[in-house]
Amino acid sequence: MAIKANVWGVAVVALGIVGLGQIPAAYAPSRADPVEQPSVQTPQADALQAKVTAALDVYRNAAAEAALGNPVMYGDGQCYPLIQQYIQGLGFPWRNRDPSGNAFDLYEHFPTNGLAQFFEQVPFAGGTNQPHVGDIVVYGPGGFVSEHGHAAVVTALEGGERNGLLFRYETAEQNSGGRLFVTLNWRDFNPAYNTLGYLRPKP
Repeated sequence: MAIKANVWGVAVVALGIVGLGQIPAAYAPSRADPVEQPSVQTPQADALQAKVTAALDVYRNAAAEAALGNPVMYGDGQCYPLIQQYIQGLGFPWRNRDPSGNAFDLYEHFPTNGLAQFFEQVPFAGGTNQPHVGDIVVYGPGGFVSEHGHAAVVTALEGGERNGLLFRYETAEQNSGGRLFVTLNWRDFNPAYNTLGYLRPKP
């Protein structure tokens, strides 16, 4: 359940690490980056947005602790326990009815795993559909991603052209770059991520 390092043009491989590795400087999180806040129009949506904000603040604090040398880890440090923690933080009493052990089955087994009661499934569609803050993004195996796939929570968005990227998003996740604790990382729509789509909390 990890994103793994994939090297383009330079044969440098870190042995024993299955993960994306260190995020390039261009992807380093910055609190100065603009963050898109989804519009909220109903009391029910207001309540959900408050829960999303509270959950994301927990992950930001956990990532800050990790940066200070005090790593915060959910479960065994794989990506899946963080996703479970997030779903519980939203107040959704979800229990996986179709466990497989693969992160990508959060998306692939959506019709049978019970998530449809609490989330909408939004396909990646080649980047046509972009994530919202609070979405769970799910990656399929291959490319940068291990054979189990990977999943993360979208914590911030950045639009507009910057560093040659048309759009990118920040995620909270575990087991990125072999780091079995909470980190914040910037992602884009590189096909090597094998993005399947998003699970969007229902208001």
